[in-house]
Amino acid sequence: MKKIEKSLSEFLIEDFKDTSTKLESTDKKVQFIVQIYTALVTVIISSSFYFLVK
Repeated sequence: MKKIEKSLSEFLIEDFKDTSTKLESTDKKVQFIVQIYTALVTVIISSSFYFLVK
């Protein structure tokens, strides 16, 4: 029984490491997309103000 518990805990630890790595890479992709979206919205708002003031 101890062997099964040990192998299960090792499996869960490895699974957690894999999941953590995947979440880190996904988080970086999401941050990049949000930065591009924010920059695009900023450009659109700035150009709108420029044309309204002109």
